[in-house]
Amino acid sequence: MKTTYTLLFVSLFISLSLSLRAQNITLGKEQIIRDSFYVVHSGEGNNTLTGLSNIYLIKGKNDTVWIFGAGYGNKNGTVPPSYPLSDIAYYGRVTAYRNAIDDARITDTIIHSNFGISKSSAKLMFITPHGHLDHINMEFLSSLCDSLGYNRNALNIFVHGNDYKLASCNKPYCGDTLHPQDPNNPYFGAPFDVPWNNTYIKKFKKLGASKDSCNQVVKTFTSVLGTCYVVKGKSVANGGHTDGTVNLDNPSHKFRIDGAGAGTQCRVDPSWIIYHIHGNLPGNLAVSRLSPPKEKNEFVKVFPNPSRDELNFLLSSELENGNIAVYDAFGIRKVAFTLSAGMSKKISCGQWPRGFYSIVFSNGNNIRSEKIVLIE
Repeated sequence: MKTTYTLLFVSLFISLSLSLRAQNITLGKEQIIRDSFYVVHSGEGNNTLTGLSNIYLIKGKNDTVWIFGAGYGNKNGTVPPSYPLSDIAYYGRVTAYRNAIDDARITDTIIHSNFGISKSSAKLMFITPHGHLDHINMEFLSSLCDSLGYNRNALNIFVHGNDYKLASCNKPYCGDTLHPQDPNNPYFGAPFDVPWNNTYIKKFKKLGASKDSCNQVVKTFTSVLGTCYVVKGKSVANGGHTDGTVNLDNPSHKFRIDGAGAGTQCRVDPSWIIYHIHGNLPGNLAVSRLSPPKEKNEFVKVFPNPSRDELNFLLSSELENGNIAVYDAFGIRKVAFTLSAGMSKKISCGQWPRGFYSIVFSNGNNIRSEKIVLIE
């Protein structure tokens, strides 16, 4: 009997461990700024958070959805028999837990449930972080359009011109060698499985010029978070990852989504938050879902709400300091200031147009937003 109980305990322990392990890896959507900015973690089966390839979504204006990164694509190869490896296995990685359709379904949930945009009206604007297959592949975009019903005619795929050939590879390995793989080959890491078809190839739009310098702006777009800037990353000659790597900057909220890795970045203001294309988010936000996070009003309290002519801000005494900004419905910053622990500030808003405003709090480890309304 004792042996039986021991075996049952071991079995339950193993099952619980596997369950928790899967929970850590197969993270779904993660909120960064409510109803405005989210990330989908495309996870691989290496039992850690460091192997994640992230898909960032920002709500744009006029039913546009800006997507930065495509995840790993599908688990299994579809190019037989000479090239039986999937895109993921091309990097020598173990099998991922999810397929592209699973990442696409999570993306779909964000678009219709959090952004409030229907499939029929959504205009998908995809930005290629760089041309490697763990950030740009047809499986993810085809899952959104061909499987889930998003309007393919409204899809645009933006890629820096220096990475266009790499990103749009439509044959196995595009000249790279299989055994061994050659990291110096210009097509190393090119997406090939499944090959792009002509319908999607025609959706590519080149950005920038061949000699763009670090932080050169190659595209701008408007979003509910204000103006976003697609900027050039480092070239390979200067220590970059690929010659067509781009980053996504948002000065209003002081964040950058890096298009390659922390060690290959152009200069950015040290006060900004960096969201990485791989791995966890700053401040361990990716695992904070496993334990209840603090409510947003525990960081900063804003009152009265609704208001007519003034707003009061009170920062939690548990924090050293915090940055607070107020944005109107068009993403234009009305005011910004810093508060120290336990301090308060009153601002006058009597001359502002009536309507909804966003209060955004950040302090390097946390970022929260909430809505307030000004009434007559």
